[in-house]
Amino acid sequence: DARAGIALAKKAEIGLPGDCIQRAIQLIEGRLGALAGLMNACLYLGPAFIQQAVNNSKNTRHLLALIARASLATADANLLQALTLTMHLNYGHPDLIHSVIGNEIYPAGPWLQPLSENWNRVRQVWRDSLQSILRPQIESNYSALHHAADYLVSQGATEQAIQIYLQLRDTDTASRLITEISERLL
Repeated sequence: DARAGIALAKKAEIGLPGDCIQRAIQLIEGRLGALAGLMNACLYLGPAFIQQAVNNSKNTRHLLALIARASLATADANLLQALTLTMHLNYGHPDLIHSVIGNEIYPAGPWLQPLSENWNRVRQVWRDSLQSILRPQIESNYSALHHAADYLVSQGATEQAIQIYLQLRDTDTASRLITEISERLL
């Protein structure tokens, strides 16, 4: 609720006034992951920008898109490609990104939820906003996705890789892997 959100923001010392936090909580419909991301973004975009974004936003998607667009405005192509791959797979890991893209840079931001063993997951509330920004990269990322599926197979995540191969319409590879899995089960 608004009182808990204001208390959390004051404790985090992000510099947003209470009425801004209250409006943000209304916009994000009380989603804790979105509030945490908003507070995180406040640290690197500044409270003035976040307050302006909150005041000018119509809904959750619009607010998060403003924040994502500003956060990614200076991102280089490698970072955008890494984020696009993580976004498409819904999960990411530095070793996966390095193996597929050869990129030492791993995407960061309020849209990622840290998991165990350096894995991250794209927070559901950010997916639509990121997808609207990354759409051109997502549509042209066939090669990177194929390499990601290959990497997942090499790590024993064959079932997840099969889903990617099927999305990419690489039915030959998907069929071969399904056959291998079924032979092992039999």
